[in-house]
Amino acid sequence: MGICILFFYFHFHFFNLFGDKDKEKRGFYNGYTKVSKILNNTHLTAIINSKGQTKNGFNWQHNYLRSIQKSDLICFEKDNKVGYVNRNGVIVIPAIYDDGRDFSDSGFAVIGKVVNGQIKYGFIRKNGNYLLTPSFDYAGDFREQRAIVGRNSGNTTKYGFIDNTGRLITNTEYDYVSDFIEGFACVGKRKGETTKYGIINHNGVLIYPCIFDNWKIRFDNGIALVERNGKVGLIDMYGNAVYLN
Repeated sequence: MGICILFFYFHFHFFNLFGDKDKEKRGFYNGYTKVSKILNNTHLTAIINSKGQTKNGFNWQHNYLRSIQKSDLICFEKDNKVGYVNRNGVIVIPAIYDDGRDFSDSGFAVIGKVVNGQIKYGFIRKNGNYLLTPSFDYAGDFREQRAIVGRNSGNTTKYGFIDNTGRLITNTEYDYVSDFIEGFACVGKRKGETTKYGIINHNGVLIYPCIFDNWKIRFDNGIALVERNGKVGLIDMYGNAVYLN
């Protein structure tokens, strides 16, 4: 009972400190957190300290702010355009994009721009220069220096991978792909009504063709569990079937 009352009191006090129109409360990071409110039918976001004081450079001038934890550059939205500011609120990359995500540990961020009426995605560096200009219909964050990209093909999207130089290491030919984990990724190709799965290495080379029935293939101590035609087997990272029942 005591814990519940204490929690309720803190929430009530915190809520009223900033007014009833504040909609968003998050945990503190390095002494700061994001709050947002609706003012004159406009969504505004600020960064405050534990005393409720706004941080310089973040005094309700942004419509939205993404994560304040992930990078030294913070993704912001203003008037339906996306850009990036540093932790002092200074604009480093102007709000010229139609979509954008946080910078990943690789030092790249996914951005989107409308091209001929369609949103296309690419990647930028922290200095604002392009790694790849917006040309993909899908782009994922980098994992292990590799990122998933996709292009529409008819009524579906085909996926592939790029490396951290922007080079395609596989064509956009797969119906399913997973992020890389410990140097390997699962890929899938649709065959009729079913999808078969295989494994590629960091260079995009298929070490197992798309013949397996299970999509969640992960190596553990160099061994992965696979299913094929109702049978269960074990494979290693070098293209060998260790055991097939």
